[in-house]
Amino acid sequence: MPDDVTRQTVQLSVDEEGLLRAIAEPLGLSIEPIGSRSVDPTVLLFLVGAPTLVTLALERFHDRRQGGQVIDLRPGAPSVVYRDRGVVYGLVVVLTADGQVRVEVKETADHLADIAGQVVKVVTNAASKELDALADAVRQVSGTAVDVTVHHGAVPAGPADAAKPPQP
Repeated sequence: MPDDVTRQTVQLSVDEEGLLRAIAEPLGLSIEPIGSRSVDPTVLLFLVGAPTLVTLALERFHDRRQGGQVIDLRPGAPSVVYRDRGVVYGLVVVLTADGQVRVEVKETADHLADIAGQVVKVVTNAASKELDALADAVRQVSGTAVDVTVHHGAVPAGPADAAKPPQP
């Protein structure tokens, strides 16, 4: 490699690369893409999150299908602790040594709904940031010619909605 060649690796967006090329070419400099790419966090979330949610949903279905818990303390019982499909999931039936029956409710935490809610929250936040960036770009290009408003969450009622009859 000649002594007058300097190499520097930088990470650029497509727009930044175009700008850099426009500056470099009149100066006789060359730009060489090296093809390095990173994984978008949203894509990574879907690649990891979707199989995790499916696995949790299947485990939850299988667990609920097994029924409730039975603890049999009677003498001669074939098993002391077992699951019974005849007992509703979340119930614990205790058969005591003296023949009494106690039923207890043991609610388990539903982590599947919590995880699904967090996934929706992350995706919504990522989409929200993308919309904000798009709105900023439109504002920069259009100046005051266009009024750009981004609504996060529910879209407020506008004049077009006033003409529609209310939905039952």
